[in-house]
Amino acid sequence: MKLRNVAVDENTNNSSDTFLDSLKVMSSDSVTPGSGALSWSEIVKSCISPVIATYPLGDEKDFRGTMTEWQMGNIRFVKATTSGVGIKGIHEHDPEHKKTGKIWFSFCLDGAIKYSSDDRSHEIHCKNFALINYSRPYQVTFAPNTEALWVCLPGSYFPSAATETELSIFDGSRGVGHLAFQAFSNIFNQAEHIDSHHYETIAFGAMNFLLAAIREQIDRKKLPRSRQNSSAMRRIESYVTQQLMNDDLSPQSVADALSMNPRYINKLFEKNGTSLMRWVLKQRLSMAAHLLEVDTGSERTVSAIAYSSGFKNISHFSRVFKDQYGLSPGQYRQQYTDLSPKLEVSPQAE
Repeated sequence: MKLRNVAVDENTNNSSDTFLDSLKVMSSDSVTPGSGALSWSEIVKSCISPVIATYPLGDEKDFRGTMTEWQMGNIRFVKATTSGVGIKGIHEHDPEHKKTGKIWFSFCLDGAIKYSSDDRSHEIHCKNFALINYSRPYQVTFAPNTEALWVCLPGSYFPSAATETELSIFDGSRGVGHLAFQAFSNIFNQAEHIDSHHYETIAFGAMNFLLAAIREQIDRKKLPRSRQNSSAMRRIESYVTQQLMNDDLSPQSVADALSMNPRYINKLFEKNGTSLMRWVLKQRLSMAAHLLEVDTGSERTVSAIAYSSGFKNISHFSRVFKDQYGLSPGQYRQQYTDLSPKLEVSPQAE
């Protein structure tokens, strides 16, 4: 693995230090394993998703690939730049994908990328981007000289109809899609100059652009509507999301606020194999997990995060959190504190 050598400046500010601490750069001159050096196949597997095989579409002697990985709070950026020959990767079904609660967007900065699954193909070109469901198997084809940016985000921020679809293509050249495209590409380009204290604010702003682009697609019926996205369900989800910190939230209180029958509300959720309060619990856990991820450097306690997420009993919160994520809240927070890989930097040449 080749890490970029970075000269150390004694006057470097905290934002640069944070950027370098969470930056990892890997390069390869070969697509397939076997040369002794790290191959592009191994790099992709370590950064993005399970890969069965990656192979060149032609002579790989001129191939050059660089993968840059950066963590901004609970958002993960992975930028891939390839030159020379085109490449194809076969991504296997990832059974753990849904359990992570994360979703991936692929932004095409240059060249073209084709995703193929179940005898169907979707191609994204420069300035377009896609929402990818890695719980399904894919074949991914990179055109020669392609540059792409993958972004991994918390799925709890987005409508279920979007996160459950096979793959969705968005126009990043105009409208709200352009705002989303520019937001994430600019964040990555300016990463070195962004103070870590602003990560959460910037992340929310960028994700809101994506959310607007997704809702625009839903309104145009480019994404399948599920029963959860009926007009009534959207009203319920919107109201409950704003009330998650209210520990008195109940089917009756929601029904009263929305002038609905509580039995009708429960039936809507039952059609999707859950109940209102189970859905509320899942949203509160997602909120708590997000806060634990982004507040790693703050003095806010786990108990304070639990209360601000709508839990009034800390023992209950700890138990259901561990049931959902397999770790205690403290352990979950610690893994994000320790997540960022450290670069070995070379001293500045004299």
